[in-house]
Amino acid sequence: MDAVQIRLMVLEDIDSVCEMEIILFSAPWSRESFENELKKDYNLSYVAVDGEKVVGYIICWLVVDEVHIGNIAVHPDYQRRKIGELLVNKVLSHSNHFVWAGLEVRKSNKQARAFYLKLGFREIGVRKNYYTNNSEDAILMSKVLKPKNNHTK
Repeated sequence: MDAVQIRLMVLEDIDSVCEMEIILFSAPWSRESFENELKKDYNLSYVAVDGEKVVGYIICWLVVDEVHIGNIAVHPDYQRRKIGELLVNKVLSHSNHFVWAGLEVRKSNKQARAFYLKLGFREIGVRKNYYTNNSEDAILMSKVLKPKNNHTK
């Protein structure tokens, strides 16, 4: 894993990202969705690369003093090597700009929920029928990055 590097996502990464989406998710994001994400001024997206190969990615949205994780994945051949943790920590390394980090995760995705709990996120609520492909509930998770009383406008 020493060869894996984290860098900002660029348009040329989208083919590889879409391949992972299809392998990993029952309702994969479209190519157009990823292209649109990279055009947003509030987007922060990274890829994990092993040499030239994209092996993971994270899509985030920056909203005032919050960061929201919209999507994260690691190629099956590279899972269990802490690449997901590297991606999340890269985003959270900007925590001097953020008070709070949040995300939704499928209620049935026990592996992802355990992953986020390990990283200090907490389950704080449920979004009923959140996922449109099967009406599955989402678990809302958050992590306080710095206390609000230390936050200045």
